Amino acid sequence: MRFSRSDVLFSATILALTALLSYLFIRDINFVVARDGSERLGTIVLRKRTVTRRRASSYRWERLRHDSPVFRGDTIRTADFSEAQLVLGGDLTLDVFENSLLTVSLTDGVEEIVFQSGSISLSGVARDPAGPRDPAGPRGPGDGGAVRRVIRSGDSVIEYDPSATISVSRRESGVAVDVSSGSATVTDSSGVRTTVSGNAELVLDGESGTVAVVERLIVPSEPAQNERLVWQGTGPVPVPFRVSLTREADRDRDVDVEISRDAAFSAVAARIPVVIRQGLRDSGPVSVSLEDGVWYWRAAGGGDESPVRRFSVMAERPVELAFPASGQTVAFRSRNPPIRFSWEGAPSSAANALELSRVEDFSDVAVRRTTELSSITVEALDEGTWYWRVVPSYRQRVIGPVLPSPIRSFAVVRTEAMSPLAPIAPVSGAIQSVPEVVEAGVSFSWKPDRDAAAYELRIHSSPDLRSEPLFSGRFDRAWGNVSTADAGALAAAGTYYWTAVWIDREGNVSPAFPPRPFEIADGRLSLDAAFPPDGYAVAESLLTGFRFLWKGSASGRTIFELARDAGFADLVASLPSSTFSAQGQSWKPGAYYWRVRMADADGATLLETPARSLLVVPPLAAPRMVDPAPGSSVVLYEGDPRPFRWESVEGADHYRLSITPYGSGDSAPAFDVPASAGTTETVPLGTFPDGRYRVVVQAFALDSPRSTRIIGYKDESSFTLRKVRPVTLVSPANGARIDGLDARKKGVTLRWRSGDTPQTLSVRLRRNGTSLPVPLKWKRGVSSVTLRDLSEGTYSWEVSASSGDIDLSSRDGRTFVVLPVPKLPAPKDAIPRDKAVVGPDELRAGELRFSWAAVPGASHYAFRVRAAGTGVPVFAAENLVASEIVLTDLSVFDRGSFVWEVSAKHVDGNGLADREGLPLVRGFTIDLPALRAPDRQKDLEYYGR
Repeated sequence: MRFSRSDVLFSATILALTALLSYLFIRDINFVVARDGSERLGTIVLRKRTVTRRRASSYRWERLRHDSPVFRGDTIRTADFSEAQLVLGGDLTLDVFENSLLTVSLTDGVEEIVFQSGSISLSGVARDPAGPRDPAGPRGPGDGGAVRRVIRSGDSVIEYDPSATISVSRRESGVAVDVSSGSATVTDSSGVRTTVSGNAELVLDGESGTVAVVERLIVPSEPAQNERLVWQGTGPVPVPFRVSLTREADRDRDVDVEISRDAAFSAVAARIPVVIRQGLRDSGPVSVSLEDGVWYWRAAGGGDESPVRRFSVMAERPVELAFPASGQTVAFRSRNPPIRFSWEGAPSSAANALELSRVEDFSDVAVRRTTELSSITVEALDEGTWYWRVVPSYRQRVIGPVLPSPIRSFAVVRTEAMSPLAPIAPVSGAIQSVPEVVEAGVSFSWKPDRDAAAYELRIHSSPDLRSEPLFSGRFDRAWGNVSTADAGALAAAGTYYWTAVWIDREGNVSPAFPPRPFEIADGRLSLDAAFPPDGYAVAESLLTGFRFLWKGSASGRTIFELARDAGFADLVASLPSSTFSAQGQSWKPGAYYWRVRMADADGATLLETPARSLLVVPPLAAPRMVDPAPGSSVVLYEGDPRPFRWESVEGADHYRLSITPYGSGDSAPAFDVPASAGTTETVPLGTFPDGRYRVVVQAFALDSPRSTRIIGYKDESSFTLRKVRPVTLVSPANGARIDGLDARKKGVTLRWRSGDTPQTLSVRLRRNGTSLPVPLKWKRGVSSVTLRDLSEGTYSWEVSASSGDIDLSSRDGRTFVVLPVPKLPAPKDAIPRDKAVVGPDELRAGELRFSWAAVPGASHYAFRVRAAGTGVPVFAAENLVASEIVLTDLSVFDRGSFVWEVSAKHVDGNGLADREGLPLVRGFTIDLPALRAPDRQKDLEYYGR
């Protein structure tokens, strides 16, 4: 199907009209009316979604931006799921929730809020009426700063203390006023005034006109009304709750804390029992794990119910460092460089503090800079290794300690000296005529340096470079042309000298190469071709600016001729000239011959130069990008460099590589190497933001005595970058030494942080090189595992994780050492003493008692008795609780030497001994008289014999 010209014009008109209408629509919805001379009452801070404003004298709604001013008579409106905060006068904060409509005004010393629908909450700070005030805040005429504050809702007027915290809701049934602190006075349509103190609620029925005040015994004290909590951890947020009473409890009171996503508590997400002890007013904190977002909570017990409190939880993304990359080296030559630091994350923070230290533990912070942005530049850092991190700060309450970013290091080093440039043209001793120079100037070129930010060309009248130059000029490329308008001295014949230097990005200047002479002649010569020499190659792109030069007598007419053959039968151009030069034209690439003829008035040839060959060459081919492949997606770890590789081009001396982000609105490339000698460049791609990038590669050939410079075609391609944020190991710290007893009792908790969300995750653990199983049933959000009963040894661990085909495993493993469990001390004050002798007197009691002093930390004792000579066990008791034992069976003993031994140990609640003790060894001897047979008495007479 073919499109006619009218089809194309119609399509173009429709597209242009669509673009114009889209522009006008976007401009209309973002239109903001100027308020020159209007009285400013405060500032509005956008919390969520859309907030609009209408000025008093207009029917037009304006979409507000963050930190927009609020003026007298402005009407503020919030949409569904929207939220905003007004700061009035620097001492009153007004939170406006979804689907709310109100007008702020200041008239005759009355700061009035006309509240029409929705829900609002106010909290103020008491101020001295005669004291200083915020110049942006409201001021009544002639009131000396004293302002009466009221809320008008329908026919009702609410007047409140400057330091009060109140919430007002307007629905079809009426108005509800909840006073958290301070007091408020409500005047209904009949003029009846009702005062409401802290922790009470007033409900004004719109139909019946009745007023009901509810006094609260139970008060939800933490989180406070409309408090915003920040959580820097991972997974659910542990929110602390605290319930109070308005008077001391007369008995132990059981109270239930209820938490819901909506103010009507249609679905209770959590119900937690708490107890307020007799004589106290506070329950003490209780922690509940919640997802981020807006929540409502209340407490009830014993027939009493608290008011409903609203709070929000923000799960904060931790700070991730972007630049400099970890381990990066920042080089300089003479002036310590400014370094730009950038990071991502902590979107809820009010400010971020960049900290620089010479030591990794940041025990000594050398530099601290605070900014509200996500980047900052630090000037002139000294040489050496630096460590840096970012510590966010918040206006909201942070649950737990504020966590800084991970620590990165970089080095500032001084680089080598600068080398002089290598000159190309004019060659040493080159000759040009005055007419040539007056017509076309003198062209200079040199080899580029990849670190050059600019070049400076200097022309002198003598080889002494200390003399004042005839010309000195800067160029951003490795070539330049100097005309007689730039340097008038070149219009005179003579010998001149030139040199060039290069300047780096710090402003350092390289040494100059030795001066090169060139000559300018007066032109009174016989006809002779000067430039280009025979066999010279000219780039097609430079032909229209290229000049053919010759020398000769001015009395005749010269004609420049170009042909495809040496006999000039196939003539391409014949150009008369009176300036001893001819300018090239758009000739096709190929081989040519040129000459110059001098003719008389009749056209007869007087002089003719020998034919010289000329080659017109096309631009160099575009170098095809090989890696990354065009249109591909590049996935790499954050901070990693990546090589870029392209095909070589025949005849190319160097290449330019440029990488620019799409849609950045900034023409400056993210990476640019003007003169790469090879076909590979290592790009710090891991420091770039994710997104799509354009890659441009172009080949160049340097000019030489036999050729002009040749500029190649550009190869443009694109790729999409996605940085992989692998798992980061958090604790224990690398090389940590952990008490053996703590490791056995409490366990060792391995913690990590997931950059990208993995689909699978496991922990690998080794002890002294041997793999051990890890009892982890991982699910999304889990970022730790506690290992129990670890014995002494050196442990190494790492986290293996993946998401599809992407490896998210931790890049560096960590080690920690579990120290040996210290032994309990040996018992002391043992009885019997060492080398004691146990005789008949001691044994006559029928028992043998052993005792010792109790060992601190011991729960049981092991007691043993053995024969001294043979070591044969005589008696053993392994789990004694008391620090003594009494042996009543003395039949196990005989006369001789024995050894008794006792050691302490601790047995845990599971009956396992988790700590042994050092033994106490004592010897004793049992000394009994030798047994003898009774003496036989002879010659005795027995009765009855």
